[in-house]
Amino acid sequence: MKLPRCLTSTAALLLSGILAAVLSLTSAEPARAGQTSLRAADPSVLRVGGTYISVQSAGDGIVVRQAPSTDALASAPARRVWSDVRGLGEVWAPEIVRDGGRYYIYFTAGRGPAHRMYV
Repeated sequence: MKLPRCLTSTAALLLSGILAAVLSLTSAEPARAGQTSLRAADPSVLRVGGTYISVQSAGDGIVVRQAPSTDALASAPARRVWSDVRGLGEVWAPEIVRDGGRYYIYFTAGRGPAHRMYV
């Protein structure tokens, strides 16, 4: 099922807003340690000034960590920025990018070989 362009744009805007909130250390909900420390995968790292930001798939969602060095990322608290509430399936290879002053997370989700790209 192909999503309408306006829905995809709305989702991208929503995710960029969520990521902005996480980056400014608002009250985003910390991810459960059992889900992120043992099951986190596919890290992508972006440097913003003196801060390193890592995004990873974790169970049925995506988590973000931030730290002053790459060594400190592993022990930084994970904050869930997206959960698979629609049952899209396995989340693979999230990547954080900055475009036009906004942050976006690209990832694939699906079951078996039937994965689709999302923002």
